[in-house]
Amino acid sequence: SNHYSVINVGKVERISEIGQLVSKRNPALIMTFLSEQFCKCSVKEYIHTLSQIGQSAQVLIGGYQTKHIDFKTPSNIHILKNLKEIINTIPAFH
Repeated sequence: SNHYSVINVGKVERISEIGQLVSKRNPALIMTFLSEQFCKCSVKEYIHTLSQIGQSAQVLIGGYQTKHIDFKTPSNIHILKNLKEIINTIPAFH
């Protein structure tokens, strides 16, 4: 309804799968939710890897595990603490 082109990849087990999709589609915006333990790496490692994979994109991250982010994130990473922030932030990148 808001004219966004969206690809929902569902639960991805390996970050390499995200890398393949990003290199194929070259998105301007990547959004993910850190809701549970999802890989064998730390949240910090995952965020830094995602930042590198999506170098040309802005990366929005929400979900339960964002409460535990107490480190400086790369400039293309945006931590969103709640649904209101998500709703208000997405249009800024469209």
